[in-house]
Amino acid sequence: MITTWEILCNELKCYGTDVISESECSFLYQGRKFKSNFNSRISLLKKQYNKNNKIIENLFIDILGFLKSCDNSPQKVYDQKLLNIFINSVIDLFHLSHLLSNSYEEYHDFMYKRNITKQIREILDRDYLSFSSDCIKYIPNYKIALDWVYRKNCQIEHMADILMALCLGKSKVNKIFIEARGVQGPWGNLDLPMKERVFSWDEISGETYGRDKDKRKQQRYEMGLDVYNKTGKVGEGFYWREHRNEPFSWSNRFTDSPYAQLRPGTWR
Repeated sequence: MITTWEILCNELKCYGTDVISESECSFLYQGRKFKSNFNSRISLLKKQYNKNNKIIENLFIDILGFLKSCDNSPQKVYDQKLLNIFINSVIDLFHLSHLLSNSYEEYHDFMYKRNITKQIREILDRDYLSFSSDCIKYIPNYKIALDWVYRKNCQIEHMADILMALCLGKSKVNKIFIEARGVQGPWGNLDLPMKERVFSWDEISGETYGRDKDKRKQQRYEMGLDVYNKTGKVGEGFYWREHRNEPFSWSNRFTDSPYAQLRPGTWR
């Protein structure tokens, strides 16, 4: 059975980091292969994360500056596809700025001091004819660059979280994650080994033995039938009579039928 430690190691391998032992790993950095302990690797990831944060801030400044510099030369754009890309790019920029300013502490001060979200919101309220053709062409490129850097930071954060978990040691990692077996939900148990999520029926047959009998003994199936088949007594059981679900005569079909229908000679 594959362990949680092996799952996390395989996850890191997808991002170019190979776990050598319980305390060391190897990785590629600037075209060269390095070997270090987990803490050193986490420190390097934090430096890359902070560097990307500065790039994201500079990209937002460049985007707003570029939009302001293009205000005075509006031209009509006849390419509808390019125009749709520009509009959706500005909408995505607004959502991303709102996400960063409210969900990330490191971006909060920068976003609010420069009113990034507010300025992008004002851009959304403007007519596209007020923007130059160059602005409509190049803003999507800025947005793609911003998405790419943000995605890289998400990967770095994910790798750092895994390495911090591995710092606990193999035995503790396996124990902590296996204890999460009871967590349920639409996305529950996805971080567990296959054996923890899927099991054969034979493993629980002893626990479920006699369950069918217990179901048949429920009160809703026996209510009112305590005297059933006893001499001189009648037991009708727990029965809710619903006339619309019972057989009906054809002559009374308009009132007794469970299917709605119109009377002859009526049109509504």
